[in-house]
Amino acid sequence: MKIQLGSLGLVAAALVAGGLLAVPVADAQKTLLADPPSGCTDRVTGGGYLLDNGRPVGFANFGAGGGLLHGSLTGYLDYVDHNPAAALRHVTAQTVVAYCVGCVDRDCRRITYSPATVDGVPVDTVIVEVCDKGEPPVEDTFSICVPSLGYCRGGVLGGDNKPSGGNIQLHAADPGCGGTIPTCVTLVECPCFPQCPY
Repeated sequence: MKIQLGSLGLVAAALVAGGLLAVPVADAQKTLLADPPSGCTDRVTGGGYLLDNGRPVGFANFGAGGGLLHGSLTGYLDYVDHNPAAALRHVTAQTVVAYCVGCVDRDCRRITYSPATVDGVPVDTVIVEVCDKGEPPVEDTFSICVPSLGYCRGGVLGGDNKPSGGNIQLHAADPGCGGTIPTCVTLVECPCFPQCPY
């Protein structure tokens, strides 16, 4: 599978021939070749909302998914920030270019979308990290980062008040993946993401 990455201005981690490759992608139009096993399926799906400091005013809601489905990267993102003071309002994406397992919690996944659209304007990259903390989904989390805009927001779905404000479902790796899903690395451009211990 051939994956095109635009000018991202950050270090990206991607599946490359069954391993992890950290790539400086400041130059335009880098090409990475990824070739996970054809039977590999490991993906997440979910939707819900985040409160703004525990208040429903300025909340954000989303529908997101992504990962490997039968060896191919796939996914979608639709995110709306209802805070009138937010740096962005609406983010959409349909193309996944990288996917990894959380570096702090193995129940988390990071999805990199490229290209994406923010308020109708194309951007190179949007990155989402989600965690499935079991059922009922009262501890599931969602974080979104748009590095080019300095936007990073995340938290527990629906805040700390229960019941949950949505659900993340991890459709965990099947045996066909053979350990090929890489572990995420810290992205300094995304301070709302978990920071890796190494």
